[in-house]
Amino acid sequence: MKKIVYWIIFTIIILSDQLSKLIVLNTPNNSIDTLKNSGFSFGILSSYSIASILLSIIILGSIAYLIKFRKYKFNLGFSLLSAGIASNLLDRIFRGYVVDFIKLPIIPTFNLADISIILGIIGLLWGIKKWRSK
Repeated sequence: MKKIVYWIIFTIIILSDQLSKLIVLNTPNNSIDTLKNSGFSFGILSSYSIASILLSIIILGSIAYLIKFRKYKFNLGFSLLSAGIASNLLDRIFRGYVVDFIKLPIIPTFNLADISIILGIIGLLWGIKKWRSK
């Protein structure tokens, strides 16, 4: 795929995640339960808002460094991972917490950005496995 496609995917994920959170927060009568998560995906490192912001920036900076200076290709895994981190980072900066609202049995409450992060990690691990098998 061309690089522009990954940037489009990146943008769509951020916009859809932010829009879904806006809709959930503005749902009348609070019919959708939300969780204010100051940690990472699935509640990891909860109550560490400043650390979460700094770590998110470091991870995004590391991804940018790998792509720019180490000549890694900006691929679907990087796009999904970066978009999820960036969208949750926007929440942390502007709200002070991440809005989580998708609730399934057994799994902690999460959002679309968390799904993107998990899929991005899976994509990158699959890419590494594919690369190592050559």
